[in-house]
Amino acid sequence: MSPASIRRRALLLFVLTSAAASDDTTLECQNDCDYGILPGLWRDQGRPQWQLVSQCCQLRDLVGEARHAPADWNSTEDEDPAVRILIFGDSVERITLHDLCDQDQWDNWGHDQTLFHSCRRGRVLLSRQSMIGVNPDGPYHMGMTGSPFQRILNGFASHRAFTGYEPDAVVFSSFLWDMQRWGHYEPDRISGKELDPATLAEWSGQFLNVLRFIQENSPEAAVRVFKTTVPPLTKDCASSEGRFQVAEMGRKGHVLALNAVAKGVAAAEGWATVDMSQVTGYFSEREYLRDMHHPARQISLTALNLLLNVVFSRVEISGRDAVFTNQDVWGSY
Repeated sequence: MSPASIRRRALLLFVLTSAAASDDTTLECQNDCDYGILPGLWRDQGRPQWQLVSQCCQLRDLVGEARHAPADWNSTEDEDPAVRILIFGDSVERITLHDLCDQDQWDNWGHDQTLFHSCRRGRVLLSRQSMIGVNPDGPYHMGMTGSPFQRILNGFASHRAFTGYEPDAVVFSSFLWDMQRWGHYEPDRISGKELDPATLAEWSGQFLNVLRFIQENSPEAAVRVFKTTVPPLTKDCASSEGRFQVAEMGRKGHVLALNAVAKGVAAAEGWATVDMSQVTGYFSEREYLRDMHHPARQISLTALNLLLNVVFSRVEISGRDAVFTNQDVWGSY
């Protein structure tokens, strides 16, 4: 994604909204901010940054703060305790670790059910357990093994073994694998422009079961977060068909439908949401993606910053009350 293209949009949006944002009216602000779903815009502060259009809820650049410290793949705790976040996700979340910790090449970065990786940077200890969707029985795409429930148990066990603690926050984001599974084993499910209501209902029930299983196994978590999926690259942006370049992934409308259903289920279960549709909505697919389906680095780190603001606002950290203030500090990612 071109920084110049973001910068042009950011300047225009800032001009159009600055009058409303500069209103001198004193507002009675609530303590809780739904950072992941509040409306925002791209604003140029040396580099384009995503900011919320709210006088009460302003994002801190928690990613920028973390990146002032070196990446550490071995140490888990010191005299300055970290916020421990466990993500159950696919390769999109794997690349989030890449981007946070500046690691370009990896060994053993596949989709095995035992794969768990963790990196600490500053106050952030980010861990990711490999997930391949919510279908409980398989067969899974590419012959993968391990039901979502087994992978969830593996993730919690690995997190405890590595950190010695339960996670402060848990995150779920993985359903491109479900779509590829349909495309490979049940192609009729993704043959139309819309997903069949029966397919949506079945998937919704499976998604709910996964969220509840995570809840049962994370009683000490201060917050649980669902992150929506960014639509992959379509074959022809001018076509109304919305077919993806990777045909077995289905169509853009399928991702939007699953995102909508998942947001409703997550909200009903008390989960927070990081909704990527607003962040990517200003850009073309070639701008918000780095390849066929992985978000560009700027989008990836923006999503992470939204997540960190959600988590840090709900986790108490001894001796670091300043972490929770709404300072407008921006880094250079």
